[in-house]
Amino acid sequence: MDYQHFMGNRTPFVTTDPVGSFRLLDYYLYSTRDQYVSANAHYHFRKFLVTQIPLVRLTGIQENIFINYLYAPTSQNYTEVGYSLDGLLRIFRLEVATAFQNGTYLSYGFRIGISTAITID
Repeated sequence: MDYQHFMGNRTPFVTTDPVGSFRLLDYYLYSTRDQYVSANAHYHFRKFLVTQIPLVRLTGIQENIFINYLYAPTSQNYTEVGYSLDGLLRIFRLEVATAFQNGTYLSYGFRIGISTAITID
């Protein structure tokens, strides 16, 4: 309860908000009681790579890039960079992400999600 935990994901499925969550981060690996910096950037493109094709764009598919950053005493500049196709079959999202720590490659992964965030109250 005294620790700050970061929204990580080690499963191939994403059910959280795509803007505020990490794709490849272990659940409690970098939890901290100390000061930290966490930043998430998510950008939707109208036309980027696949959506340059008019027929693809008419299906409602959107392309996104995202960058997630975490600095905590134990994380040492953890960064994720990724690309996603949103709106596949109108409801699915396919993502690929790469993780770096201090600029050194750690891992990569693919994630499947739903285009809207699922929240349970």
